[in-house]
Parts: sequence; C-alpha cells; structure tokens
Amino acid sequence: MVANLNKTIDETIVDFGDDEKDKLKISNNDIDSSLSGSTCMSVLFYQNLIISVNLGDSRGILGKAIDNKWSYELLSRDHKPSEIDEALRIKYKNGDIHPCLNEKGNFLGPNRVWVKGQGIPGLAMTRSFGDIIGSSIGVISEPEIKFFNYEKNYKFMIIGSDGLWEYISCQEAVDIVGNFYQENDLDTDRAVVNLFQLAKNR
Repeated sequence: MVANLNKTIDETIVDFGDDEKDKLKISNNDIDSSLSGSTCMSVLFYQNLIISVNLGDSRGILGKAIDNKWSYELLSRDHKPSEIDEALRIKYKNGDIHPCLNEKGNFLGPNRVWVKGQGIPGLAMTRSFGDIIGSSIGVISEPEIKFFNYEKNYKFMIIGSDGLWEYISCQEAVDIVGNFYQENDLDTDRAVVNLFQLAKNR
C-alpha cells in the first residue's frame, strides 16, 4: 500500500481491546488451520499523532523529503529470529532457530522458528496471529506499538509484506515512490505496480 500523506485524514479512535479478545477461536473443525497465520501492519492517524501497530515481518515506512532528497523513517520493527529479544523468547519456550536444511543437510536462507526435532512450522517471523503450532514455541500475537509526531516533510507512506522488503530496500522504495510523488501521481496504482513488478522480477 502506498498512501499520500498530504490528503485530509479522518480522525479515528480504535479500541485495541484486552488480551482475551486477541485469542484465536477456531469453530470449523473441518479445516486444519494449525499451520495458518498472518502478520499485520496498521497505521492510525489521530490529529498530529501517527500510531504504528505491527505484528510480524510486514513493514511500514514514511517517505521524507529533505533538501530535495528522499529519505525514510521506519514505522515498525521486523519481528525476526535475528532480533535478540525475539530469539530469547523462542528459546525460553523451547523453540529452535535455524535456517531451512536442503537435501544435502546444508543451511539455506534466513533463520526460521521450529519445533525442536520437527520440520514445522518454519516461520521466518516471531510474531503473528493464528499460528497455533508456532504459539506453542513462543510465537506471540502481541503487537508492537510505536508513536510518532507528524512532520511536514513526511510525504507518503509505504506498507508492505516481506514479499516486498526481501527484494527492495527501504531507500530504493522511497526513491521509486518519490518519483511518482513528484509527478503528483500517487492516486493511481502505478507506484504499487512498479514496486510489485520489481520485487517479482528479483
């Protein structure tokens, strides 16, 4: 998602609820959802406050224009096994952290979260909602909430999953979207399609 921050934003108040409301309830026993789940990245604008709510390895960034150059500010932190505090929680819950193993027994790719001695769930993130097996080894559904003061040099926001950020750096993304912003073209899908195609090609 790419959003133009110069547009009027309706004020909204959200109730994050209590811990019990966060519990996943599964009522359809015909569907095996033990290896299901999702990340979530949300941003709330309230007056001059930006509230970022993140769960997992989706990411949000703010595109900033300073002296005719584009830079960015991270709205979130990726919840990955490479983060020390996240890894400690997984280890405390008796989970295992290592990359996938290929057919020759060599590690391949990024670190993932596993049930010890089993080939599941292999999550590349340490927080999500709905990952039932992952929750048994420290994968939690508690979001990380950050607060930012709105600044005039914030021009747009990009929110994407790891399918974007694994292939395109934050700086490259703001440079690409910044070109569309300068052409006054963030109200079409062209910026999103451009990012998608580049990530897909890579």
